[in-house]
Amino acid sequence: MKKVAGLTLLILSAVYADITEVQSLYERGDYAGAVTAARKDTADYGKVQLHLLWAKSAMALGRVDEAVAAYERVLMLDPGQHEARLRLAKLYAETGRMMLVKQLAEKTDEYTPTEKEKAAIAVLFKENGSMKTFARLGAGYDSNINVSPGDINLLPGSEEIGSGFVRFQAGLEHTRTLEKSRNLYIRGSAGVSLQYNEEKTYNLYSGLVSAGIGYRKDRYDFYFPVCYSRMYYLRNDFLGSVSAEPRLSYLLDTELVGIANVKYIRRDFVQAADKGLADTAFGGGAGLFWLPSGHKFFIKVNYHNHRAGSMDPLPYVSKQVSELYAGVSYRIDSLYSLIGRYGYRYTVYDDTLPESTQRRRDHYHDMTAGIQGSFFEGFKGSCQYEYIVNDTNYGPARYRKHVMYCGLDFRY
Repeated sequence: MKKVAGLTLLILSAVYADITEVQSLYERGDYAGAVTAARKDTADYGKVQLHLLWAKSAMALGRVDEAVAAYERVLMLDPGQHEARLRLAKLYAETGRMMLVKQLAEKTDEYTPTEKEKAAIAVLFKENGSMKTFARLGAGYDSNINVSPGDINLLPGSEEIGSGFVRFQAGLEHTRTLEKSRNLYIRGSAGVSLQYNEEKTYNLYSGLVSAGIGYRKDRYDFYFPVCYSRMYYLRNDFLGSVSAEPRLSYLLDTELVGIANVKYIRRDFVQAADKGLADTAFGGGAGLFWLPSGHKFFIKVNYHNHRAGSMDPLPYVSKQVSELYAGVSYRIDSLYSLIGRYGYRYTVYDDTLPESTQRRRDHYHDMTAGIQGSFFEGFKGSCQYEYIVNDTNYGPARYRKHVMYCGLDFRY
């Protein structure tokens, strides 16, 4: 009788597996064995961990449909299983089932997704084969509009000119995952920016188009775009530029993202008097984004080396530029966030000062503080104050100004 019982147990152990065996096979990298053992483990069929291991093993083998089914069983057993919800959303997105992605972010009788889960799923929903659009409309006052935009080396005018302005910006972006490789995607975007000033000479209109290809996996996203932009400024067709900026985003932790990029840009000025400002620049940067519980903190550094792009360059075109940017968006309640940003740009020019052997050096500071409110989904409003100062050993380029701005943002 004992021999019969022992033989029965031996047969049962060969037919049935348990979750410990599934775990062991998965940890050893025997994913096919883990799937086989999971199928046999009827005793643990009601345990979340069994189906989670089953899903991960199937995914490692490239069996997407089997992994999807296993993750669905995990959520049936435990709707609050965070890892399964996000991985299932990603698999739905990669296989084009966007309505199912959206449903994973919606409240049900069994579970209410967290804000972090909804945000992560919303990103997947927007990035995979869908269109993103935004529009921004606002008004403000600039205490000294008589300085050049960005790092374009036009000297400030001899007097400060204050001006009210209205600003409108809009853009769209479309991303499409390639059918033959769920990790590859292509993306195209376009945008316009229009600023109408009381001092109409300084009206500024610009447009940009961009196209690129990317590759993403669980923890990283690599994207390589090529862009063309055009600017109308000072009542003239002013500037055209072409750039390439491959960049990498890497998920270091659930709330910490690292970024790195390199950039090449060529700028050509349209008007004969400005052609000597043409330049090319090459450089790169790196940064960190920390995203704890609805807040955002970031820091980023850049370096660019600008070389004159004209046979007859104007002074102060070739230069080396180092930049530091830091900022915070701190949520004070469910509707409002405090925002703060600081930018510093240190520029060393190849050219020396007039009647001197000393090279020109600029220290540019840009400080912003404000408040932002989320009124309902897709709409935000903000008011902010910006203080800018360019401290330089070249007197004609020294200036400071204040900018006040309030506006509305729409994103879909």
